[in-house]
Amino acid sequence: MHISSFNKTRVFNMVLASLIIIYTVYLLSLFDLRFYTTVYRVTYPLVFEYMASEQYDTLFPIVISIFIYLIMDVKIGSVYSIISITLVLFALFIGEGFILNIVALATLPSFIFTAMVVLPCKTKIDVLKLLSSILTILVVFEFIVMLTWLSYTILNGNVYEGYHWAFARTETAVFYIMGSISPILALLILFAYLYKPAIPILISAYSSLIGYIRRRITRHNSEISINPIYNTRLTKDDRSLYNFSFYSPLSFLLNNSQHIFIAALILSILFAYYPYLPTINPAMENISVDVIYYIQGINEMTVDNSGINISKAFTISNGDRPLSLLFMLAIYNMINVFGNIELSVALRFMPLVLAPLLTYVVYRFTITLYTNKFIAAMASLLTIFSYHFIVGIYAGFFANWLALIVMYATLTLLLMYIRTGRILHLLYMFLCLEVVMLLHVYTWTYLIAGLLLFTLVTLIVYKLVGKKEQDVGIDLKRYIFILLIVAASVFIDIARAEVLNVFSGVETNVILADKGVGYEQFLARWNNLKYTFTTYVGGYFTNVPLLLLTLIWIIRANIKTVEDRLILSMIYIGSFAVIFGDYVIQTRIFYNLPLHIAGAAGISMLLASYIHQDYDKTLIKRRGDRSMLLLLVSMLFLLVMVNYTLRALSNLVFRF
Repeated sequence: MHISSFNKTRVFNMVLASLIIIYTVYLLSLFDLRFYTTVYRVTYPLVFEYMASEQYDTLFPIVISIFIYLIMDVKIGSVYSIISITLVLFALFIGEGFILNIVALATLPSFIFTAMVVLPCKTKIDVLKLLSSILTILVVFEFIVMLTWLSYTILNGNVYEGYHWAFARTETAVFYIMGSISPILALLILFAYLYKPAIPILISAYSSLIGYIRRRITRHNSEISINPIYNTRLTKDDRSLYNFSFYSPLSFLLNNSQHIFIAALILSILFAYYPYLPTINPAMENISVDVIYYIQGINEMTVDNSGINISKAFTISNGDRPLSLLFMLAIYNMINVFGNIELSVALRFMPLVLAPLLTYVVYRFTITLYTNKFIAAMASLLTIFSYHFIVGIYAGFFANWLALIVMYATLTLLLMYIRTGRILHLLYMFLCLEVVMLLHVYTWTYLIAGLLLFTLVTLIVYKLVGKKEQDVGIDLKRYIFILLIVAASVFIDIARAEVLNVFSGVETNVILADKGVGYEQFLARWNNLKYTFTTYVGGYFTNVPLLLLTLIWIIRANIKTVEDRLILSMIYIGSFAVIFGDYVIQTRIFYNLPLHIAGAAGISMLLASYIHQDYDKTLIKRRGDRSMLLLLVSMLFLLVMVNYTLRALSNLVFRF
């Protein structure tokens, strides 16, 4: 009897969770919400009108609500079921869909009324278990969608056509409808410096309120409140105490982070080739916009039969990416050793080289940043599931991609110098800074601005905190040397421009600013931001899970630590693009933002709640339920980002 009751409760939670999910999606479909999506490389607006079909959508919530009442085994449920079935049959008979919509809309409100007013003793709902059921269903749903996109590489046909695309079609619509809040999330992230100082006060007030409520509730209860300790590694005592089956996978991941990193490297190569699979791109067409410009630049360098004119690379396009052109030419010549391959074909597969390189350097940088292999492994994984990878392939930002790789190497050396004070690290950092300038001058400008802001914020923190707090660990001499290195890099850029008779990096950005930065863009800043996220470059900056994880990290970030201060400074640079830049400027700057690293730290914060400081065994079960929710949320976010990547890669080829 006990087992039967337990199973009945689980079934009830799952069915109710299904009703909540389907009812929510059904409501979205009723409002005919418009969203932008990219299908076969064309971005255009669509209207979310139905899930499976207009005929059957209304029946889903009705059937599920009847099933819920049958599980409850109450008289009012029988009455509700009879009325619902009668109305459905009547509506189908006269062919009037309006009646079906009324019955469908009444399903969830009627259950809530029954549960809270009519029969509260019969419908005791465990909120944590209900949330767990909702998240479990969503995780399974996203997994099915992932299988659908993977099957597209095997089955013939067009995307979103046929009933087997129903889940993927619905997921895409909901993803982009929810993506309409991406500009708002971006504002909260980029302008966090405006409200972040007030967060500790709000958290303190919230904690006091929760503490007061708990004391009132548990006055006659012996339970002790729970305080999580944020640690991402399980000790032997933790493993023996929390001996639940769902802890095993997490323990494996936390203590074997190298498996996540290896998976990220493998996926970076597989996904880089994914758009050129025969079933997706049978004609092997170019899918990267800027490839044609790289071909023109390399052809200018090799126009003479005498050989390669290396100096020409430093004057093409005002010398804004000479090393990138030389690197691509070197890759092309290496490939030609194994056979005669056209330049256009070789450049199409540049992501096969760039993706694993960026994945690796992000991993090494994050280890240096947080000395935590799990966060580093997650950062490398999110690199593949973020706009850095998708927009890089879609737009062909190969020079920008190369500069990003060296930029993270530069920031790694910066951290090593700040912590050790070794001049050798400073010199290597200076060399890398110059390489970034020669790879992509616009990324170099972003890096220079980030370093200046980082130094300025550090000086402000030093001034406000004072010398008494030794944990801040600020050595002003080292930051003065960093400023000297930045000044030297700017001087070399100006000297390079004078010698080669080209525009300097500063002049190039000023010219770009004249076109895309100004008072007009300030007035149109919301429209620019919305266009950047929803439409430009395929709308692939829309990635709500990544933005939410970044926001979670920003709220918890501590600007007094050099690690968080560096990432915050590099992110805050994007706020200037929002205020004064058009969508082109915003795209170039947003592409450089380290949101995937902040997101990895955010997901680590969620999973870290698996470890608790309080070892009261009477509360283990409850803690397990709460921790399971966080694990399911993390799994859901990751699966949504996987489907974001697969959906984007499957629609990069233009079809007539």
